[in-house]
Amino acid sequence: GYELDAQFVMTDNLVLDGALGVTEYSLKDEAANGGPNLYPSQPSPTWNIGATWTQPTDNYGGFLINMSYSYVASQSTYPTSEGDSAYQLPSYGVLGARIQWKSSNGRNLVTLYGNNLTDERYRVASQVVSNLWTHSQFGAPRNYGLQVGMKFGW
Repeated sequence: GYELDAQFVMTDNLVLDGALGVTEYSLKDEAANGGPNLYPSQPSPTWNIGATWTQPTDNYGGFLINMSYSYVASQSTYPTSEGDSAYQLPSYGVLGARIQWKSSNGRNLVTLYGNNLTDERYRVASQVVSNLWTHSQFGAPRNYGLQVGMKFGW
């Protein structure tokens, strides 16, 4: 597999970033590794893109605005597509954004953020139990928050 990360400084205020990951593998000795069902495949490809705008102010510190999008390809939770435990996690994408203020001395920080802004419902893990039921763990739903930070001078 391979991974590529990039960051482009477009202006003093604008930075674009992204990453791509592609993974392939083959199990050389199934018996030595617990059999063929121990290691399902990884999602491939995975990628993300983002943009960050920073805007300093003269007397009040500066602002940062960031948007990002992450994509995860579909993934088998069982090494083969056959059998009563086979399940394919669908691909998904997640959009996030944040607005941040930082004081001019760098000691105070306030961030308003939103994750999974499109409220994508996606599974991060699943296990089929003999075609009777499917146990799944879902990713976080849309969420917003406010984070406040302060650095003390110790």
